[in-house]
Amino acid sequence: MVEDEPLVARDIQSQLLDLGYACVGHATTGEDAIALADSLRPDLVLMDIQLAGEMDGITAAQAIRTQFALPVVFLTAFAERETLARAKHTEPFGYILKPFSDRELHTTIEMALYRHNVEQKLQRSEERLRLVLLGSTDAVWDHDLINGERFHSARWSEMLGYAAHELPALQDLWLHLMHPDDFTHATQLLAAAIAQATRHYQVEARLRHKAGHYVPVLSRGIIVRDPRGRAIRVAGTTTDLTERRASESTLRLHSATLNAAANSIVITDRQGSIEWANPAFCSLSGWSLAEAMGKNSRDLVKSGEHDPAFYRQMWDTLLAGKIWRGEIVNCRRDGTLRTEDMTITPLLDERGTITHFIAIKQDITDQKTMEAHFLQAQRMEAIGALAGGIAHDLNNILAPIMMVTGLLQEKSTDHTDREFLTMMQASAGRGAEIIKQLLTFSRGQDGERSLVQPRHLLNEIVLLMRETFPREIELPQRLPSSLWTVMADPTQLHQVLLNLCVNARDAMPAGGRLTLAAKNVTIVAGTPTLPPEAQSGPYLAISVSDTGHGVPPEIKHRIFEPFFTTKPVGKGTGLGLSTVLGIVRHHGGFVTLDSTPHVGSTFTVYLPAIPDGVATTTATPAPALLAAPKSGGQLILVVDDERDIRDTIRVVLERHHYHVVTASQGEDALTQYLRHRKTVRLVITDLMMPVMNGLTLIRTLHAIDPALKILAVSGLNDVAQHQELAALGVPEALQKPFDGPVLLAAVAHQLTEV
Repeated sequence: MVEDEPLVARDIQSQLLDLGYACVGHATTGEDAIALADSLRPDLVLMDIQLAGEMDGITAAQAIRTQFALPVVFLTAFAERETLARAKHTEPFGYILKPFSDRELHTTIEMALYRHNVEQKLQRSEERLRLVLLGSTDAVWDHDLINGERFHSARWSEMLGYAAHELPALQDLWLHLMHPDDFTHATQLLAAAIAQATRHYQVEARLRHKAGHYVPVLSRGIIVRDPRGRAIRVAGTTTDLTERRASESTLRLHSATLNAAANSIVITDRQGSIEWANPAFCSLSGWSLAEAMGKNSRDLVKSGEHDPAFYRQMWDTLLAGKIWRGEIVNCRRDGTLRTEDMTITPLLDERGTITHFIAIKQDITDQKTMEAHFLQAQRMEAIGALAGGIAHDLNNILAPIMMVTGLLQEKSTDHTDREFLTMMQASAGRGAEIIKQLLTFSRGQDGERSLVQPRHLLNEIVLLMRETFPREIELPQRLPSSLWTVMADPTQLHQVLLNLCVNARDAMPAGGRLTLAAKNVTIVAGTPTLPPEAQSGPYLAISVSDTGHGVPPEIKHRIFEPFFTTKPVGKGTGLGLSTVLGIVRHHGGFVTLDSTPHVGSTFTVYLPAIPDGVATTTATPAPALLAAPKSGGQLILVVDDERDIRDTIRVVLERHHYHVVTASQGEDALTQYLRHRKTVRLVITDLMMPVMNGLTLIRTLHAIDPALKILAVSGLNDVAQHQELAALGVPEALQKPFDGPVLLAAVAHQLTEV
């Protein structure tokens, strides 16, 4: 209470007390009133207008209202206009004219306190609204349909780039800034909402930014109606959709990318239950997304091919928050196994806790198959090169043995000695035959090729099997009449098919079914199930199937290796399949195997074919060698870097009355030839010699005498060698090892040729 009259002040305090109010302070001057208001912060100030001192009550009230926002009720005995006019500027909460009753005092105070309470709530509400508008990312708008009053928040300026004073009224804003293509639709929606007595509406449109581009927005509004249902007001918010549209576009792109990804992608929770998977996963696993959702991935694809330690290491890595990478064999819904290259990444929340796992998998089954084919091809190529080198050296070792045993047989008169020599010669011949198979495996034998109709050859094989194979073996055949022809050596094809059929017979000791089949096929290069050397084009496919014990998976990659065999000791050399492979490869083809243990095996030979070709069925027989003459007398130059071979050839020739000079290498041979040029009738030369090889020697000798007879000798039957010899006018090469009669027949053939 501010009152400078003590008696009046005491009376007012008494009245307040009787009315239930507490007077917390009493001031007699304006300055004291301001000080007490600051320190006490009362609910209400009763202010006398006329005060002692320089500051009257109106000035003091103005200060208290401005500084502390407290309600002030004036007490005055004077009500002249000027004083009241001044008092109004302080926005008083009431006037009490002295003297006043308790009722007047009580009523004025209660009204002042009520008004102050309402004002505070309104201020708080306005402050709350102001903060909401400031913090909102949406633009707020309000349109009074009756008086046309419009409001839009500051967010409109931020959203559209205009200053507040540049923005037109709300209705004009929509009219002038909306994209022409959206305006009709938007206004029709609003008009329909108003006409149909609905309460809410929303519309998407584009508004022009000050910079010239259009901003996509979503406006949501509420329609206020009077008791008669007439729309009187529309208010709402407008949201800038730019970021949402960009996010939606990015999300659609990500979703499309994940769905279109060739790799299988699956997301699981921490326990491994599937929450999402892309179409590639469904294609790879055989499970639809609806079937997979909620299932544990272990229950869907676990193959049983890995031991518990494999999965334990995987989960230890993942639960430690690390990425796991590796190859894993999983099972499709149909039971087939697929090898997958998989990366599993743990997904963490903001606290670093694992919530999900994302697995990205690539099916590498075909790739693994091709790698296995490639590694097998490399392995066989390396073994072939080694076999070729060994065969050459063994031929050089066996050649003198075969010729020397023949010479000793001629001199020996003891029956037992002759038997031993015959045994030695047979063993050497057997070794030579094995070497021949090695050479066939490593480089292929270059036989006489012709256009072959395989049906006739297959029928011969069937007839042979029916005559010689056990009766317990059934021999069905599937040989269509319209088989393509192949350019091949019939003898070698006969060897290939007979080897495969004999192996099939041996795989069924208790009997079974051996099926010989053939068909025309067209192959596309790069087919994963075929070897990498398979080229595109027409092929003849000949298959030999049995119902025997099959080939165990762990040795499939070794069956074509030379000397590898599953047969008991003494039952096979291990060169049959390697010879088959060598011959088929030499013909430009390849061999595949499909085998299941305890069910059977199918070997399929693929040979390049000539569609609609004309068949020629038999090979040209080799010309008979002429018998060695009883006496010769011609001078022969023998050239070989192996002394044993060189000396043995010399002895064999001299025993049959030829004159012989020898040379250990090419330069020595040239010297001997020039020394005996007039009398040398034939040169026998090895092809593989150090410094100057046989081919170079032949070129040099023919440069000196083009008509000179030359018999080439080689421990390695190589196609390129034959071609080069033919180009040099040497039609054939004598293959090591050979015995005396073969050597003498070849020499006689050369010396009698015109």
